[in-house]
Amino acid sequence: MKEWRFYGREEELEDVCGYMRVDTFRAVAVFGGRGYGKTKLLEKAVEELQKEEPPGDYTKVYMELPDATEIDRDSAKYERNVRRFYRKFRPEFEKTKFGYLLEDYGVPENGDGFFEDWFDLILDDVVKEPKTVFIIDEAQNADDIGLIYPLKRTIDTRRLATGEKAGTLVLAGSHQQKM
Repeated sequence: MKEWRFYGREEELEDVCGYMRVDTFRAVAVFGGRGYGKTKLLEKAVEELQKEEPPGDYTKVYMELPDATEIDRDSAKYERNVRRFYRKFRPEFEKTKFGYLLEDYGVPENGDGFFEDWFDLILDDVVKEPKTVFIIDEAQNADDIGLIYPLKRTIDTRRLATGEKAGTLVLAGSHQQKM
């Protein structure tokens, strides 16, 4: 696979790192056209933060939302999309320091009720942890899969907890689709 080179985005990189480096909660939106390198920019920013003293102090949680546009939420196709998404997300999440939350909240292995039952709890627990960056990629799909309310609630709750140390929630996506 061809290695991506990162150049010409130092100013954007420093801006994103600056938003993530703050000790209190931040919600950061990174939107632009498809293929513009938003995900690479965010990955590079976390990589840079992990090099700072003490090294490796930042934790990244990454979630790419599935495209469920124009899929009936009661359809079998929607359920397949959700399960495919969950099978991809769970193993990566288990590797983070937050993996224990899956068991604590009784999240079923097959992902039943993923969005409605536990996304809200996990999201809040992760972003209230300082030096944590929770990246939700393809965020334009959040409404289609029922995540707008948990995202809004977490942003409002964390924003009102002024002065509390917390992490950063990053919403990345393309503006060509409905948001």
